[in-house]
Amino acid sequence: MTPGASVLLAGALLLARAVGVPCLVGGQVRDSGSPAQDSALRHPPPAFDTLRAAARPRADELRERIEDLRRRRMAEYLDLTESQSHSLERRLEELRRRQRAAHRERERLLAELRREVEGEGKADEPALRRRLDALRRTEEDRERALREFHAALSRELTAEQRARLQLFAERFQGRMAEGIRQLRERRGNVPR
Repeated sequence: MTPGASVLLAGALLLARAVGVPCLVGGQVRDSGSPAQDSALRHPPPAFDTLRAAARPRADELRERIEDLRRRRMAEYLDLTESQSHSLERRLEELRRRQRAAHRERERLLAELRREVEGEGKADEPALRRRLDALRRTEEDRERALREFHAALSRELTAEQRARLQLFAERFQGRMAEGIRQLRERRGNVPR
């Protein structure tokens, strides 16, 4: 494992630990193998929101450190000028903002569809059509944001830099996912 990969993995593990809480399974706290967490078996665990609020500053700090590492590694791997680096970060943040907004809207629309379809009585056809159309527009907005991002990159980066960005993003996401998977395995929280 390269030094960069181990730093990313350690960061992902720390982030996951920072927001970790005893797992509730069937209304009971599951044995985690950790003495600190197992004490929760003898004492009722505090409210999840309280734990999450207490862990947030640490998690936010760690998230920022991981982001900083990602920025530095990306600028180095892509051989970006300072101007290119700042521009790329602005564009990435704008893309993330637009995609988060589209994701929230999509989730809202899906919840409305679910209520309409799975609720009591017959679903209202015109309301379903409106929601489906809105869902389609939301997906188109997300795709448009991605197209605009890539168009801007085509103007600002060389083809080699764009190719390196694609490879970097794949590797970074893969390393983060692997770190989270390993942490879950160690804690016994493997999703099924």
